[in-house]
Amino acid sequence: MRDDSISFGDAPATISNTVDAAVDACANDLSLIIDSAVRERGVCRIAICGGNAARHVLTRLVNLRANFDGVEFYLADERCVGTESPERNDHLLIELLVESRRMERRAIHSIPAEHGPHEGAARYASTIDAFPHFDVVFLSIGEDGHVASLFPNHSSVESTTTTVAVDDSPRPPAERVSLSINTLRASTHRLVAAFGEEKSAVIARIHSGWDPPAVQVHPTRWYLDRAAVRDLSASDR
Repeated sequence: MRDDSISFGDAPATISNTVDAAVDACANDLSLIIDSAVRERGVCRIAICGGNAARHVLTRLVNLRANFDGVEFYLADERCVGTESPERNDHLLIELLVESRRMERRAIHSIPAEHGPHEGAARYASTIDAFPHFDVVFLSIGEDGHVASLFPNHSSVESTTTTVAVDDSPRPPAERVSLSINTLRASTHRLVAAFGEEKSAVIARIHSGWDPPAVQVHPTRWYLDRAAVRDLSASDR
């Protein structure tokens, strides 16, 4: 079931009865965006976060599409750990797309965060600045309202540069590289997901007017399941 009656900051929300249905809705929309961008310009540039929501959506997208010709993937953020560390966000893309032979490794643009937050951010900015903007970013919201490595009431949210060097993240590891609010906001499509009852409290706060980084990126659509909106009043749903 899709219900577009709820909005957050003027962005419509697709609400599905289950997580699987919400994942389907998001993956289907991503696939349509890819088709449109590739048809119009020959390329679709996607920035994606790490985490379980990204794994679910990307897995469904891989099963949905016959090919990924013209698609380039980028990371919304990365932890400053070694390239072989299991904490790396880019391992998800490599596992689901490269190891399955759906894409060439060169089509996945990792963040060089292994060089530390400041050098990593500078190197990644030169990659991102080579094109006008992303076609779409996919982000999942944290229970505290963060997206990528941009946390509420943190100095990283105020950055006006392309990328942000984070050396004091509220969540470990402390050192990270993230796309900035401005870079994420400049994307043509900004899709934000919140799945499960553990996200219900933050969704209720947002619906009441709170504006954490997840709202400040100006989502063009939210993807939620019924559990994530359980704390909203019946009239809001």
